[in-house]
Amino acid sequence: NALKLADQVILARETIRSVAKTHGLRSLFLPKPSVTQAGNGLHLHFSFRDLDDNNRQNAFPDADELGKVSRKGGAFIEGI
Repeated sequence: NALKLADQVILARETIRSVAKTHGLRSLFLPKPSVTQAGNGLHLHFSFRDLDDNNRQNAFPDADELGKVSRKGGAFIEGI
């Protein structure tokens, strides 16, 4: 269940931040907070396919307007 997973990710992130703060530390989930240290990130990748299309094409881009987001892609983004 995607909603349960999202809740668990936020709970873990906030727990880590809280524990770090109690020890006088700060936790960051930035991709690369310092140029002198290895990167770390908290990010998600989405794959959104059109199940109404027999080829199940990527549903984000608008087929008629290059560089634009489709109506279904826009609705997906609004929902997250």
